[in-house]
Amino acid sequence: MPPAGLPPPQRPTRPSARRPGPLPLGLHRQSRPSPLRPHGTRPRGHPLPPLHPSGTPPQSEEIPGHPRRPQRPHQHPQHRPPGGRLRVKRGDWRPAAACFAGILLLSSIPPSGIPGGGLGGLDKIAHLAIYSILGLCLGRLRWPFAAAWLLGAALAAADEAYQHFVSGRTAEWGDWIADAIGLTLGLLIARSQAPSRRM
Repeated sequence: MPPAGLPPPQRPTRPSARRPGPLPLGLHRQSRPSPLRPHGTRPRGHPLPPLHPSGTPPQSEEIPGHPRRPQRPHQHPQHRPPGGRLRVKRGDWRPAAACFAGILLLSSIPPSGIPGGGLGGLDKIAHLAIYSILGLCLGRLRWPFAAAWLLGAALAAADEAYQHFVSGRTAEWGDWIADAIGLTLGLLIARSQAPSRRM
């Protein structure tokens, strides 16, 4: 019992946890930003964007702290501006390389080892037929006609120069002319069978 004349001791009272009142519509309470917040989420405490008449937020709305990246319009490779680079896919060069490798292999064999190699007339026909096949392969490269023909003529000249060092063979202008004729025929056939392309 407390002494007479003194008020009774009072118990210490804890401050009551007062809950905050409701916030206005569209607002959230400010919270400490989390470092693990995924990109694109809206930080708490910022007002929501105004709704569109259709009920969805506008597409141009930017999240505070996360600016929207500008979207580049998709451009088809065929609709690029004139200043842009447009890569043109070339044809396959492996058939032409394999054909010329076969020509060099045949040129390495002496005429005595080839059946019918001693017949003079058939020699020119064989040159024309073989280089017409090379012309067909060069036509697959989609090069200009003059460039493909010059490449084939240079290969034919290199083949004739190589035959000068093969035993039993000689380099002749007649063979090179037959090669050029066959090359021209092969290129013309390849161009006639190629689909038309728009420039």
